[in-house]
Amino acid sequence: MPGANSLIKTLVARGVKVAIISNGARQSREATLAHLSFNQHVSLLLSSESAGCRKPDPRIFLQAAQTLGLDPQQCLYVGDHPINDIKGATAAGMSAVWLSGFHAWPEDEPPAAVRVERLSEVLTLLG
Repeated sequence: MPGANSLIKTLVARGVKVAIISNGARQSREATLAHLSFNQHVSLLLSSESAGCRKPDPRIFLQAAQTLGLDPQQCLYVGDHPINDIKGATAAGMSAVWLSGFHAWPEDEPPAAVRVERLSEVLTLLG
């Protein structure tokens, strides 16, 4: 995603732990991460295969927070899927930011509490 490398490097420089939660097989997710320029900055990659549950199940989000030694309320989850990412993270007690432009927001769901159009906008949310 455009801006991911810059955002992640900036977050890590500020002392923020970065994690990726992804539905799918552990090996394929690890292979993908290995080819990304920011791979060394990711503290945790949690696949649904490893977690034993899939997004939007709150347990996968809770497992990530626990592994990082954080309470869910300390986490800001940025995702592009309204249900799998935003609804799941919110159900786990995390703050969630919807990165619009990839998946349409369902008409039968209340609007996202926080929405960004570009990953660079996430930094403005952190102050």
